[in-house]
Amino acid sequence: MDLNLRQLRKAHEISQEQMAKLCEVHRNTYAIWERKPGKIPVDRIVTIARELDIGYETIVKICTSRK
Repeated sequence: MDLNLRQLRKAHEISQEQMAKLCEVHRNTYAIWERKPGKIPVDRIVTIARELDIGYETIVKICTSRK
């Protein structure tokens, strides 16, 4: 089963609103990123990876596998 950002976020019990604040974007922007991860800016990939305690390579893999 392929992981996605939503599953990773929920596994860490972080809401979309919380993740959006951590990324300094509106919740709607973060919600779009979960649906279309290829749209995530590189600097935000690093933030998301740090907050989810995973390597940024994992986020990049998600971004490139679901364009």
